[in-house]
Amino acid sequence: MNRPTFALALMASLVPSMAAAQVDCLHVTPGVERPFLVGSRYVGYYGSHDLNLASTEVKRAVILVHGLHRHAADSYATLVTSACVAEGQQFTIHPTRETILLAPHFLRDDDDRPSDNYHYWENDDHWVGGYHSEVSPAVSSYGVIDAFINHLVGRRSRLDLKRRYPNLEMIVVAGHSAGGQFTHRYAATNSRDGNLAGIRIRYVVANPSSYLYLDDQRPRFDGSGGFGVPYCAGFSCPWIWSPGFAGAPVCPGSYNDWRYGLVDLNDYAGAIGAATIRDRLVNRNVTVLVGTEDNDPHADFLDISCPGKLQGPNRYDRGHNFLDYMDERFPGHRHWIVNVDGVEHNEFEMFVAPVGGAGTGAAILFYDF
Repeated sequence: MNRPTFALALMASLVPSMAAAQVDCLHVTPGVERPFLVGSRYVGYYGSHDLNLASTEVKRAVILVHGLHRHAADSYATLVTSACVAEGQQFTIHPTRETILLAPHFLRDDDDRPSDNYHYWENDDHWVGGYHSEVSPAVSSYGVIDAFINHLVGRRSRLDLKRRYPNLEMIVVAGHSAGGQFTHRYAATNSRDGNLAGIRIRYVVANPSSYLYLDDQRPRFDGSGGFGVPYCAGFSCPWIWSPGFAGAPVCPGSYNDWRYGLVDLNDYAGAIGAATIRDRLVNRNVTVLVGTEDNDPHADFLDISCPGKLQGPNRYDRGHNFLDYMDERFPGHRHWIVNVDGVEHNEFEMFVAPVGGAGTGAAILFYDF
């Protein structure tokens, strides 16, 4: 079954049960931010479970990465509400009992910190892009997710070799907006996926401003369709643009740099190299969620850099452009895309209950597929 047909068939099978369920899940207490040790410093997180306690009930973990505002408490409330909605859909797992919900908190250097023993990042580009903490060159923001995953699949203690969660079957890493950008690059670069003794990892990328392209081609800027190298090089070129890219912003030396492409990789990505990143992203299970109304080329916090604009005029188009790119350049990939009808740039509506598409995001996070 091809990619668009698969997506539509899955959602068609879920929507009737979602429409029938009526669950009051709209009043969630965000809880208390807890410390999680990564290396010698801490990262804050909101969570449904005390990670120091073992459980035989847990079958799934869902990690939701916040956006540029870094409101991890809000992301956690969204996640809890999404789980409650999914519980009402009678999915194959009981999300509110059998799932660990986690929302990590990535701090910038200008944020208030609980103490000096916390990791923080120089700016948003650094934590989104997987760069190292300002207080520890050995700890990347992507390494923080690695640390959570290692804890979830690990032993109870050095003296108790039983697994902390022996029935854990799946880990979902998700993010909206900047969190979606984070998740897409993490999917491409992490070394945990495929090395967890039968535990699967899925990724849910919602309304990001940009995607990680795997070669130097981009969607043709004039809307003529297809993909090509944006800029012409050599003395024979009549102008800087290649056919289909006339009028595109000009950044031939940087449009393919990390986080938009595979040139000038940071330490975390560079440790495995471009070829391995390409292979991993092609073969990993990535769901792209796009709100059909997230189509404003002047939207707040939309990436309007030259590399960003080369991916499309708005978030909705950029999502579909990227899936078309994967279809054309890397057939057999494991990305697929789902439209969330009537939704603009809103984390809660994407993962909980948008008008006209109630439960779509909850289905993607918690349905067992």
